[in-house]
Amino acid sequence: MNSGATEETMMTNDAPAMERVRAATVMVVHESSEQRAVIRRAVERAGVHARLVLEAANGYEALALVAAVKVDLALVASEMRLMGSVELMARIRDGARRSTAFVLLVDDQASVRVAASYCTGACAQLVMPLVPDELRRVVVEVLGQGK
Repeated sequence: MNSGATEETMMTNDAPAMERVRAATVMVVHESSEQRAVIRRAVERAGVHARLVLEAANGYEALALVAAVKVDLALVASEMRLMGSVELMARIRDGARRSTAFVLLVDDQASVRVAASYCTGACAQLVMPLVPDELRRVVVEVLGQGK
């Protein structure tokens, strides 16, 4: 009930931003399939009704997806073994898909401070586990900016 009221308020306040969210392609990048499923469910519970939600198990899969599909927003785990989040963001930014926005997913509040200091490619950071209202606020803020 509260979630619907929040979405209704956001739609009333910034309908163009919500339309950009609905037209967006979102990519979830996390090494754990269980965590990708949790993040996807959090996106759904947050009322973020993107056109398409893709999943990548690592940075290399993410690069392949970005090469094939225009990804508007990537929700990226801060710690990945095969290709770190910083390298992934740099490679996407250096490639043809410079318009992809990034939100870094971190494990705790201390990581936010560390991530903020070395990760200039992210538009925002969110602490796991994701809070639906905060996730929705950040996604609408990042995707809602007109280009």
